[in-house]
Amino acid sequence: MKILSTTMVISHRDLDPKNVLWKENNPIIIDWESAGFINPMQDVIETALYWSEDKRGTIDKDKFFSVIYGYQGNCGKLQADWSLVLDNGYLGKLNWLEYNLKRALRIECSDEEEQKLGVIQVIETIKELKQYDQTIPKLLHWLNHDL
Repeated sequence: MKILSTTMVISHRDLDPKNVLWKENNPIIIDWESAGFINPMQDVIETALYWSEDKRGTIDKDKFFSVIYGYQGNCGKLQADWSLVLDNGYLGKLNWLEYNLKRALRIECSDEEEQKLGVIQVIETIKELKQYDQTIPKLLHWLNHDL
């Protein structure tokens, strides 16, 4: 994270399809509470993953590269230590896990319903971490050989 923090941009940081509403083919971006500074390569990779992943966690290579090439078309050729960028991708998931563990343990929650939601999110986040870990080798291959 320290190495990646030498180059930062301001970003939405959660540009998941659920956070984009469409009105007459015009996007309206919502849910800005995660906005802040992020390394641009990490941001584009996380956004590409959001927009290319199906419900089972499978990454569609064509969709993934559509986001990458769109970014590249506007910002120029992408260059990074992709292993470092992908390893840093754990950080957001681990922060989300920490937040939900605190909710599940009633350290940071106001009622039983929020606690139950925290438990559900802990389980889902652990699954996402495992899935991400299994996906990294494939992503590294794509980024180092197909980009």
